[in-house]
Amino acid sequence: MQPTKINFIIGITACVLVLATIIVGLVTVGTPGKERARLRDQQRVNDLGMLENDIISFWQAKRTLPSSLTSLNDATRSVVIPTDPQTKESYQYITASPLQFQLCATFETKGDGNNYYGRDESWAHEIGTVCFDRTIDPDFYPPFDGDKDPMDAKIFIDGKWQQLSEPIVPAPGETVPVR
Repeated sequence: MQPTKINFIIGITACVLVLATIIVGLVTVGTPGKERARLRDQQRVNDLGMLENDIISFWQAKRTLPSSLTSLNDATRSVVIPTDPQTKESYQYITASPLQFQLCATFETKGDGNNYYGRDESWAHEIGTVCFDRTIDPDFYPPFDGDKDPMDAKIFIDGKWQQLSEPIVPAPGETVPVR
C-alpha cells in the first residue's frame, strides 16, 4: 500500500468514528436544545415546590391562603417569588377553598417528577400547561400561634403532634436531642 492510501484510510476511519460518537451522544443525551428545555422544566418544578412551601408557611402564620403570589414577597424572610425561567412570567396560582390551591406552569418536556431533592411523583407532568392540586393538612402543618405560652408548643414525634411537657432550652454549649 502506498503511504497516501494509508493516510486516506486512517483519515476516513477517524471521521467515521467522530461522526459515530456525535450521533451516539445525540441519541443518548438528546440535542442541546432538548437538554436546555429539560433543565428549564426542572427549574419550574423546583420553583413550584418552593412556592408550595411558602404558601403553607403563609397559611400557618395567617390561617388563610395568600390572595396572590405577590402576597408572599417578604424581604425580611428573603422570599422572592420566582418566575418562569424562559418567559419570566409569573406562575399561575389559584385558590380553590380555604385549604386547597393550585400551582400551574407551562412545561416544554414530559417530566417524571425528578427535582433537585430526588424523585417526587406529585410533580410529574406532561408537555403544556399543567396545574398541581395541593391541600394543606392542618394536622401536619398546624398554624403558628405566637400568642400562646411556649409551654403550649407541640412537636412532631413518631408520626403525630405531641404536647411538650417542658420547654426545650439548651444550656450554652449543649445541644437538644432530636428523635
